[in-house]
Amino acid sequence: MEITPSELPKELRTTPEVSAWDPRCFVWMSLLFTFFPSMVMAAYNWEVLGQPERKRRLFWLAAGIFPLWLASAVLSVHPASVANSEFIFLGLNTFVGLILSSQQVRAYSQLIKNGGSIRSRRKPVLLSVVFLVGVLILLMILMLLQDMYLG
Repeated sequence: MEITPSELPKELRTTPEVSAWDPRCFVWMSLLFTFFPSMVMAAYNWEVLGQPERKRRLFWLAAGIFPLWLASAVLSVHPASVANSEFIFLGLNTFVGLILSSQQVRAYSQLIKNGGSIRSRRKPVLLSVVFLVGVLILLMILMLLQDMYLG
């Protein structure tokens, strides 16, 4: 199903300086880091694509999933469960990246056809590295505390 220019907001039909991230990079970001950077990128894309209500929903979803994801990462640091958890996280990240990407490909393609530009991936990659390092530091602190207090 092709999206016609009339389905995009008026400002997207006439403003060439509008830019968005290529949704296909959401899968790669999910694989390299986690699906959270992809969710943030997709949320900002929804705003650019004229659907700010979808942006809010995606941010709330990410905020709700993050504590569950962090808890599962903390619980999976046990040596017996690390091998299985890697495959689970990889599969989950890939799945979420594919869903986020597939939701925006048509609208993004139409935006590019109408003169929009591709947003740089430099900032999301840098922020993802900082996020991942922060999570790893948190996990190391929790492991250290576990060794100190639980032996």
